[in-house]
Amino acid sequence: MNPHINLLNGEARLYRSKINFFSFYKIKIKHKVLMYLILSIFFMAGASVNAFAQTAQKRVLGTFYYLGKVYNYEFIKNDINLYSFSISSITEDTKKVVSEQPDEAISDTTGVAGFDTNIDSLGATPTDTTENTTTDTAKKDNSVSVFSDFNKDAFVAEFQNVMESRYNVKRNNNLRDKGVELFFSISAKLEFIDDEPITANVILKKDYVKSFLIANSSPYYSSILSKIIVDHYISKVDVETEDGAIKNIIVNVVYPWEVKKNVRSPRRVLEFKNTFPISISGKHDPERFSKVNLYCFDCGGVRGLNRYIKLSDLLFLDLVLANDKEDYSPANSTIHLDPGNPIRELKKEKRSKILDIAAFSDFVGLDQEQPNGLIQIEAKRKININTKYKPLKNLGIDQDIASKYDLTRYDFKQIKDQKKGSENMVAYEVIPKKTSLNRDANQPDQLKGAAKSEKSNSAVDTVYIYTNEFKPGYYNFFASVEPRLLFSKLDGNNKFILLDQAQTDSKRLNPLKNFQYQLVSFGATLNFLKFYYPQSKLTWNAIDVGTYWYHSRVQEIKDSTTNNSTPLNNGYVFVSSLVTFRPDSRWGVNLGASYILQKTFNNDYKFDHNKGLLQANFDAFIKTNDDSKLFFRYRWIFDGHNFNNNFTQIQLGYSLNIFTGSNGKK
Repeated sequence: MNPHINLLNGEARLYRSKINFFSFYKIKIKHKVLMYLILSIFFMAGASVNAFAQTAQKRVLGTFYYLGKVYNYEFIKNDINLYSFSISSITEDTKKVVSEQPDEAISDTTGVAGFDTNIDSLGATPTDTTENTTTDTAKKDNSVSVFSDFNKDAFVAEFQNVMESRYNVKRNNNLRDKGVELFFSISAKLEFIDDEPITANVILKKDYVKSFLIANSSPYYSSILSKIIVDHYISKVDVETEDGAIKNIIVNVVYPWEVKKNVRSPRRVLEFKNTFPISISGKHDPERFSKVNLYCFDCGGVRGLNRYIKLSDLLFLDLVLANDKEDYSPANSTIHLDPGNPIRELKKEKRSKILDIAAFSDFVGLDQEQPNGLIQIEAKRKININTKYKPLKNLGIDQDIASKYDLTRYDFKQIKDQKKGSENMVAYEVIPKKTSLNRDANQPDQLKGAAKSEKSNSAVDTVYIYTNEFKPGYYNFFASVEPRLLFSKLDGNNKFILLDQAQTDSKRLNPLKNFQYQLVSFGATLNFLKFYYPQSKLTWNAIDVGTYWYHSRVQEIKDSTTNNSTPLNNGYVFVSSLVTFRPDSRWGVNLGASYILQKTFNNDYKFDHNKGLLQANFDAFIKTNDDSKLFFRYRWIFDGHNFNNNFTQIQLGYSLNIFTGSNGKK
């Protein structure tokens, strides 16, 4: 066989094998590209479908006023083509209840006075007591209008239908204008991307509230406020939120005998207040409103007359859910509620305020011989942990008549018990009602004998109510944690810790110097125990603990010509105590002390002793506007081993919202 032919055949086979290899490789590449393309299409299609399928629900609660009546509304965007709208009003019920208010009366028997004279309906709202006589029109109040297209004409038409059919409001141009106004208000809230997301709605549950008697130790007063239960018309409710809690709530209610006269003078009201902050940061906190009482001490100016109302009878906190949110703390703010404005929004902090950033300079650092920071930038964030508080002193009113006895079966008469009476105790005789003498199924053991004689209407028991003078003050544990990041720009001549020959040989560092020369630090402070004294305008962080990492650099004598240095990673823990005096939101001062224990994380260098550092500090600030404040700081840090080894920091700084534009928008 011709060798040339064999050679040609071999080259041909080799050529064909190359073609087959590259063809196969190209096919594999094409398959991979096609596979990635298909997966990308499916991914984008799935994302698009998911975007269209999962529309976040938006809910708008509000109030509007029309023809002398207050109406509440709820609008919900359930999906892109599914909306619901409902209107409710309790104005008519309130008017009916107010008309039943009795005139002031004086009685020896402590009973019930207020809107509802039927004790068996105790705890029921006016709507509850008239449930059996509710008209067909009133029954439609809870109906919900559902529509698929949210536009002005459709909404206004439905709004007019609801007002006309449920509340007998005449259809005219004024009603149409109110519907248009409401449409644009709801539309703006739906479309607006809020920098302050709503975390809850505070709702005033009714226009009136029941107050309960704690005790009446007054020797002369026996009028309507000495009765066990009295109904009041609510004039206004002011709420202040701070650090994830209702710090202050003041409820003004109209005097009972003036409700019938429709008098709402600010000079004729009773005030009920909280004795310590009420937590609203957790999802179960609203359920605990039933355990919170608001008190009226020396009520109506009568010394020894104390009453309370239940927070759960007054307010409802409607939480707004969101993904990845466990803290429902609102921003520090104040809101106002009244029967004409029963719904208010609680919002989170603005995103621009989540981080508090301040820049400051150290006057001592201007001296070129001192390494204190010429310019320092500090960023921090206070995070609420435990927002539940306890009073420093118990009021001694764990039980009162209203919570201890069945008021539908017994009357109570205040007496003077010479044997057990004192300034802090009031005695009441328990007298069974004639209509309840046969009911002994669930009575206390000491009262079962009273049911044996229907003719007897004498006292069967004596109850003693103990009261202590209220002394404001409260405390809590683990209130907050505050991460902090600090950058220091040191003077060029003092960037490093310059070691002398002895320190270079021994590799021993002065702990005070190392602390003074820190360039950057990061850590967190935990508030372990905190006391509040609102009457003295003082807050005492009794125990704060924290841990920080910081960075510094050392330079040995041999490196002074080359300007080389060795970086050091260090850490410290501390315990401190701080007293804050803040009489006004516009200014305040702090005074505190700390003990600091350090450690350097380096194999070559160690501290020459480890007896810790002591620090005394004084701070003051004044707010220049809502977003900025000017502050002054003084620090005196000295070595626990040698008090003469110390340094000071005198800092003047300015905390500014750097995200605020020139027009003031954030």
